[in-house]
Amino acid sequence: MRHSAVRQALAVIAGVVAASITIFLTETIAHRLFPSAPDANTAIDQNLLIAVAIGWFLGSLIGAAVAMRIASGVLPGWIVGLIIAGLSVLNTQMMPHPVWMVVAAIVLPLTAVLIAKRLTPHHRDGEVPLNRR
Repeated sequence: MRHSAVRQALAVIAGVVAASITIFLTETIAHRLFPSAPDANTAIDQNLLIAVAIGWFLGSLIGAAVAMRIASGVLPGWIVGLIIAGLSVLNTQMMPHPVWMVVAAIVLPLTAVLIAKRLTPHHRDGEVPLNRR
């Protein structure tokens, strides 16, 4: 199962699962640190919104790194980042969010993929990474 489509698909699935767990854990910690009021009409604490955006970033970073590592290539990492960005934008459209969160929903996951690409060894078998020549 070298660079087959199955391996790449499994890498994307594993990346999305890793990203989802990371986002869940980040948001769980944020809710414990910044509990929201029981009244649904109360404005959401700005700190909680920032924590959600941090979760999108960390989730995409870890998910993309996992996908790139499993697939030994960058494409699955980009797919994970695009999935997280798409779901994050969808999340911002379900209820009113500040404009900066809509922008963050796009920018942070894709920036995280770029960072994961630089941090993750993802060379193909037999290739020497550029930084090790």
